[in-house]
Amino acid sequence: LRAQGWEIPDAQGNFVWFGVGERTASFAAACEDAGIVVRPYGTDGARVSIGESEGNDRLLEVAAAFGM
Repeated sequence: LRAQGWEIPDAQGNFVWFGVGERTASFAAACEDAGIVVRPYGTDGARVSIGESEGNDRLLEVAAAFGM
């Protein structure tokens, strides 16, 4: 994700934080369209749990397409 230009905080658990601000709903919708469940937090960002390899690969594809 960092290689794609995302500013991702160091992990403190089994999830990744996407600080997408006002684009949180759009990001969550893009993830849902790809079959990825995220937890959006208003207009702050979204939390994505680390899962199986296939899901993580889909998340990388969505993140690359969504761009930062």
